[in-house]
Amino acid sequence: SAILFGVTLVFLDTASKAVGPFKLISYYQLAGVALLFVFSIITKKKLQVKKLIKNNKRELLEIFLLRSMGGSVLYTYGFFLTTAIKGSFFTRFEAMFVVVMGYLFLKEKISKRDLFAILAMVIGAIVLATGGDFSTLVGINLGDIMIVGGGLLLSYTFVSAKRIKNVDPISITFLTMLLGGTAMLLLLP
Repeated sequence: SAILFGVTLVFLDTASKAVGPFKLISYYQLAGVALLFVFSIITKKKLQVKKLIKNNKRELLEIFLLRSMGGSVLYTYGFFLTTAIKGSFFTRFEAMFVVVMGYLFLKEKISKRDLFAILAMVIGAIVLATGGDFSTLVGINLGDIMIVGGGLLLSYTFVSAKRIKNVDPISITFLTMLLGGTAMLLLLP
């Protein structure tokens, strides 16, 4: 999983510089839609799109705006403006934000074990991202800030998704990626 995540970040950094961040977001989301559609056929699990739209408009809008549009734009454009090493470090903040959002908005408890795990993850990310050469983190730029901001937006969408009842996560992801990928394709350069 860690190797795949690292490869994904290097791909994101390279691809965003090759095709541009906005086209990359659109292609990525629409490819995800196709994969989720095929997955639903293979598993014979019906996508619950109508039910999702009918009963969860607010949460769906939050996920669409914050994950499919805002968070994706900040993350991808942030990688366009920074290095893969620094970007991989700053993506680690998302996990910390998820725990904080759960505490603030869902009244979930944060255990000492959770706090220790977050601290270990952040320290580990710093060491892995820098190889022990902490000077590579010096000089935070706009891309770094955008990645952290993207992580903040993405983490809130877990709160929105958790509020959706009786709809599977595949349907939520399918619809928000379909909307986001299409919007990116139509609206952005």
